[in-house]
Amino acid sequence: MDNFNNYKYLEENFGIPAKTAEMIAAAERELDFSRAERIAEYNQFKVLKAFSDNKVSDLHFAHTTGY
Repeated sequence: MDNFNNYKYLEENFGIPAKTAEMIAAAERELDFSRAERIAEYNQFKVLKAFSDNKVSDLHFAHTTGY
């Protein structure tokens, strides 16, 4: 088993209840996601958390003319 625990990360950093995380885990076991997909998902959570912590939003990626 790898060292990535996406459900614990979701609970600790986004407040998603353990019961919900367990339901997600059960569904994912049935779908048999590959290790690479789990790593990518974990890294995506970290980026979203960093954006949230630093108050980065979609407005920061919008085109502006400077006027």
